[in-house]
Amino acid sequence: MKAVGRFPIPALAWLMAVSGLGAKEVVSEVSPTELATVSADRVNVRARASLVGERVTQLRKGDKVTVLAKVTVAPPRDGEPADWLKIAMPAAGQTWVNIGFVKEGKVTASKLNVRAGGGERFSIVGRLAKGDAVKEKRIAGDWIEIEHPPGAHAYIAAQFVALGQAGGADQNRRTGSSPRSQAGRTHSRGQSGNRRRDGSNGARGNQGRTGSGFRDRGYA
Repeated sequence: MKAVGRFPIPALAWLMAVSGLGAKEVVSEVSPTELATVSADRVNVRARASLVGERVTQLRKGDKVTVLAKVTVAPPRDGEPADWLKIAMPAAGQTWVNIGFVKEGKVTASKLNVRAGGGERFSIVGRLAKGDAVKEKRIAGDWIEIEHPPGAHAYIAAQFVALGQAGGADQNRRTGSSPRSQAGRTHSRGQSGNRRRDGSNGARGNQGRTGSGFRDRGYA
């Protein structure tokens, strides 16, 4: 039996399936955005389209969300949903940036990651460009919690959401978010993609290792 490094090929395939290394996210962006309704109670919203993504908030039955894209994970991790919705970050979620790249309320780095918590271990949930304005909510160490910038997003399992009508700016305000408009297109990316720097200090982002697969009454 051939081996790759110290792993036989079947064992390597099993390892990739369990870890999700071989998974791809097929993303179909929704344009115009859609207003949708949560159809179950205590549904987790996550920073990644996976149960290993950290939980950013919980939503109740009847809560409204703005859908930015439909995401299919192929193949999904064992016991995880395959279908997710990328949504505008709910009002109760958090968005943070590194204080070293903000001066007088403006971003000073060419590209600045927006994260789901105050640290590089948290998942990237948006990005800002040099000169973008940020509105500070509080400071914790080297990190600033800011008001949700345009494009800040999170994920929710599609099975717990009923899609509704096309969304607009007024509907975005009702859901406590203001997503940046996006052209409708479909693309694929790796499960571990989108690793970029938090500004120019060379600190590479990771994709949220703090999530432990929270479950609430079986809901993702």
